[in-house]
Amino acid sequence: MEEGYRQIGDRIFNLQGICNPANCQAWCCRHLLFRARKVNPDDAEYFRKHGCEVVERGDDLYVFVPKKCGFLDAATLRCKKYAGRPTACKKYAKRDTDLFKSDGCSLVWKPVYGRRAQVMLSKIRKTGVL
Repeated sequence: MEEGYRQIGDRIFNLQGICNPANCQAWCCRHLLFRARKVNPDDAEYFRKHGCEVVERGDDLYVFVPKKCGFLDAATLRCKKYAGRPTACKKYAKRDTDLFKSDGCSLVWKPVYGRRAQVMLSKIRKTGVL
């Protein structure tokens, strides 16, 4: 996939902003967030009993897991391997719709519209990658 772009469903998003370690609150290094489908009525309670925070939206559960990255320096809230961090860490960013987010993070995935989005989707259909 082309640097700074992500496909989610039929939409293309572009990563905007910069990762500023001086302003970072290490939100993405201190937590995991995932969406789960509510299958049983007590699914949310199950996650809560295991120390997770849960927000219910219809049949979806947004599960917030307090889990620190092994490379996070607890005293400074800075990555010990920032310069050589994995690509997944470099491309991680909140979305405007995230329920749990750090206000100090300036990275945001913004939707791409119009001709640019059409070009990117066409590229994926032809080659399988962006």
